[in-house]
Amino acid sequence: MASTSQTETAQAATMDQDGLDAGIKAIWTSIRRRWVTILLSVVIVLGAAIAAVLLLQPQYRASARLRVEPSQNMLVGQTTGGSNLPDQSIVETEASIMKSRDVAVEVVRRLNLVNDDEFSDSEAVANMAGEQRIEAVADEVAKRLSVAREESTYVVDLAFTSEVPAKAARIANAFAEAYISQSVTRRTGTASQQAEMIGRRLSELAIRAQAADQRLAQFRAANGIVGEGARSVADQQIAPLAGQLATAQSEAAAARARLAAAQAQIASGGQTAVSAVLGSPVISNLRAQRAVLVTQYGEISTTLGPRHPDTIRINEQLQAIDRQIQEEADRVIGSLRSEANAASARAASLAGDLNVLRGSQAAQTRASAAEATLIRDAEAAQLAYDQAAELSQRTNQIAASPLSQAQIVEMATVPLEPVSPNKRLLLAGGLVLGLLLGATLVALQELLAPGLRSRRDLERLGLPLLASVPLRPRRHKGRSPADTLVEAPFTAYAEAFRSLRNTLTISGGRPVQVVALVSSLPGEGKTTTSLSLARMMAMSGERTLIIDADPRGAGLSRLLPNTPEVGLIEVLDEGGDLSQAIQPDVVENLDVLPVSSSAFVQSDVFSNERVEALIAGLRGRYDRIVFDTPPLLGVADGRIIARLVDAVMLVVRWDNTPKNAIRSTYEILMQDSAPVVGALYTMVDPRSEAAGAAHYSTYYSSYLQPA
Repeated sequence: MASTSQTETAQAATMDQDGLDAGIKAIWTSIRRRWVTILLSVVIVLGAAIAAVLLLQPQYRASARLRVEPSQNMLVGQTTGGSNLPDQSIVETEASIMKSRDVAVEVVRRLNLVNDDEFSDSEAVANMAGEQRIEAVADEVAKRLSVAREESTYVVDLAFTSEVPAKAARIANAFAEAYISQSVTRRTGTASQQAEMIGRRLSELAIRAQAADQRLAQFRAANGIVGEGARSVADQQIAPLAGQLATAQSEAAAARARLAAAQAQIASGGQTAVSAVLGSPVISNLRAQRAVLVTQYGEISTTLGPRHPDTIRINEQLQAIDRQIQEEADRVIGSLRSEANAASARAASLAGDLNVLRGSQAAQTRASAAEATLIRDAEAAQLAYDQAAELSQRTNQIAASPLSQAQIVEMATVPLEPVSPNKRLLLAGGLVLGLLLGATLVALQELLAPGLRSRRDLERLGLPLLASVPLRPRRHKGRSPADTLVEAPFTAYAEAFRSLRNTLTISGGRPVQVVALVSSLPGEGKTTTSLSLARMMAMSGERTLIIDADPRGAGLSRLLPNTPEVGLIEVLDEGGDLSQAIQPDVVENLDVLPVSSSAFVQSDVFSNERVEALIAGLRGRYDRIVFDTPPLLGVADGRIIARLVDAVMLVVRWDNTPKNAIRSTYEILMQDSAPVVGALYTMVDPRSEAAGAAHYSTYYSSYLQPA
């Protein structure tokens, strides 16, 4: 069962891989067949991208870099939350101020941009005047400004975009200078107000700190405490003794735990299973020696026997090492027991000393607690005073200092290259978009194509594929493919008909003498296919006759150099001589029974009796007889012929004939009990899947002539 499951899994994986390979080949084949569509899409989209590059107005961007110092904020002087780093939100706030209308208005005034065509060319701004016009121009200028803080830094990039490179740099620098100027004004004005308020607060805090110090001094004098460091001996000893006790207790507990673990391991596995024993370097060395001796003992006892002197000597060495291991294990376990007892005794001694000290400390507890409260009050009052004094000093410095909270790190320079349109990106995007559009169009063409393309498509309709006739190269345009077959009998086109002839040599276990080629619709290459097949049969040494049974189209008759006076219609109507109607072809062993002219005939001309009599009369004269019939869905004459021949082949134009038309034709033939042997593709792309071995054409290049 497991083997069957594995086999099924392997088969499923192989089928999935085959399906993937087939899908990739189908996609590649579609691309190669419809490369013109992709090329046109790329050319059109890429042309539009090139036009956009040429028509769009270039935009230049100049950037000035400013460093904002949040620690000099005039309101708090330090960050919130107790962090030692300045608040990053202050940098973001200042970046927003740089884009404010007030800064933009000052830039417009400084550079006289109110009449600049780049910013005032719109109809709405042109109709304004005075301050309203200045503000409107400032709004337009602010739209061209971008401010961004460099990540995790206090550096801000202030960039301006303009059609003129020099103007972009000039306006970017003007924004930086205008922001710094306004920043200094705001900062000094606010700092002056703060300095006055903080001064009043500082006087109040000084009085509070002085009162707290006085209360602490009075308490110490009343309780005989000389100072904060003048403590009793008990106070000085109890803290370190408590620490020593905690350490001793921890060590005693650890020693007892190691001893308990060792005793538990001895109970379960003997002394040699104890972790401390296993970790002993002496025991590890002895165990290594024992392992070597065990190996030697096994080799010698196997070779020389258990009573050999060497075997006995090694056995004695093993027993000696085992005794040494046991002695070392006893020593390690005894050491653990001694360590546990010693640690417990030391912890007990320290506990007794600590209890004595705590007894003498009880009398001083209240005084110490009250003193601690007074100390905290005094320290808090002093801290508040110190902070207020520091803030007052900083605020006074800010109020008196002309320095800005920001400084220019790098002035904007005239840009050399435009930032938009991005030619490379636009052209690359056009190329990618063109490829995507082309791929989409190819996919739509493949999905919406009505025709069949592969052997599998025909097999789904119940028709085996007999042959795939490749499409001729364009250089043969204007010449019949049947003529090129005669001139070059070893091309891929000729090989398709040679294969078809071999297939028809024996069909269904009986010789195929009379064959009819039928199609669903006109224009599927049936007449050319019929003539090419007949010529291949004749070139193979068989006496062959091809009959033009399509009086309305008369496609085969038009290939003859002269129009005969007597044709198929006259012969069937019992008014013409068959010998006079048959014409020789350019190929030896091939005769043609044409129609005298293209015309509509009465339906009873192609009656069963007349056609059957014609075929019976020709069977003795020819080895092969090929009928070129009219399209089956539009003309009923072909149905009569299809019932009377030995084999019927359905001609399907590759990637063109609708599937429903092929299905309808096949159902009609089956209804008439026609001997359908299969179908063949015509005008097949040599690079397609239907061409079969064309995928390996390089391997057959020495066997085939150039097409």
